[in-house]
Amino acid sequence: MKKLFLCFAVAAICTAKGSAQGYSNFDNIGQYTFEILKNLDRLDREQFATYWDKTLELASQLGEEVPEDFTDDMYDRITDSGRQAGIKWREIRFVRFEDMGFQEGDDGLLCRVGMLYVSHEGAVYKIKIKTLSHNGKYYLGQVKFRGL
Repeated sequence: MKKLFLCFAVAAICTAKGSAQGYSNFDNIGQYTFEILKNLDRLDREQFATYWDKTLELASQLGEEVPEDFTDDMYDRITDSGRQAGIKWREIRFVRFEDMGFQEGDDGLLCRVGMLYVSHEGAVYKIKIKTLSHNGKYYLGQVKFRGL
């Protein structure tokens, strides 16, 4: 069971608020993640963590162990990477979202993966997203800033 969580905890943000029930259309995950990133400058760790409430609830229901610092670690990595790149998150623009299909994670499980492209001051950045799929819906697991 621990493997299932590792699948959606390996790469890059979200499920709650607007997607409390998940998304049946995978492309909506890209737009939802973009909206969260666009507000990142205004979110503290606690507010950021609320976007994973449903994902964490599902993991618990499935008997998965979730590291206590899961969302804090992701928040720190994204904000630190953005700071190093000079990104003002509120100024990012949506470029595109690509469905990369199902990929095997380090744990051997298949996860649906997408790559979100955003621009800031003329540069295009990649953000890798892994999702948890459950009952025909997708829940954001992890968001990882991949850089240029």
